[in-house]
Amino acid sequence: SSGINAEYGVTMSHVAYCPENENNAEPGGSCSQVGIEENARFRFTITADQCLEDDTKMMIEFAGFGTLTVDLETLCDCSCDSQEVEGVCGGNGGFKCGACSCDPGWSGEVCDCNEQSQSNLELCKRPGSELIC
Repeated sequence: SSGINAEYGVTMSHVAYCPENENNAEPGGSCSQVGIEENARFRFTITADQCLEDDTKMMIEFAGFGTLTVDLETLCDCSCDSQEVEGVCGGNGGFKCGACSCDPGWSGEVCDCNEQSQSNLELCKRPGSELIC
């Protein structure tokens, strides 16, 4: 659970990797019957759809394990200049404020996923997801 939600412009999703099926990610899933010395892993994605005026805390509760507090701060202003750094964005985008901003038709962390190429499209999806990253 969280102390903030879409009402505040922040949404959260997660994927569970459970001991009984750790190679199969379960979007929005939970793990039951986690034994002693077994690990359950979770990957959270927190998205801010707008700038938060103040730093915000989000609590994530793990039944039987406790809570995790996440401090959220949105970086809405960037004084960085758009610059192409050789090889960083594969020639398919600009490098700005420490991240690639991909040209239309390209996606991925380093703009290496051609969305028009059907043969490459499956490689552009995160495991267990249908969304192109």
